Amino acid sequence: RGETAQDNSKVSAFIDGVEIVTGLTQNGQYDLLIPKDDPSTSKKEGWTENDTITIKIDGFTTVPSFAAFSGTKKIDLFLPSLDVKLTTWGKIKALFK
Repeated sequence: RGETAQDNSKVSAFIDGVEIVTGLTQNGQYDLLIPKDDPSTSKKEGWTENDTITIKIDGFTTVPSFAAFSGTKKIDLFLPSLDVKLTTWGKIKALFK
């Protein structure tokens, strides 16, 4: 709907389904510092070349996902919506079990 994110919404960066960092929205924006991965460990704790970053806000996936990069960049993200209230969606989802 073109609305900005509410303050204190949880913003998380994911790589291959692994949550890497989190933060909170403020004034419709967020800042996340996604570290580079440490190749000397087996744990995925940051990005490497060719990784795709997915951002979730309060657990909901935003679009677009984007390629990992070094430096700072502003990316406008959108949270797709079917204009269905979450309480209604839960009832619809339950019908498909």
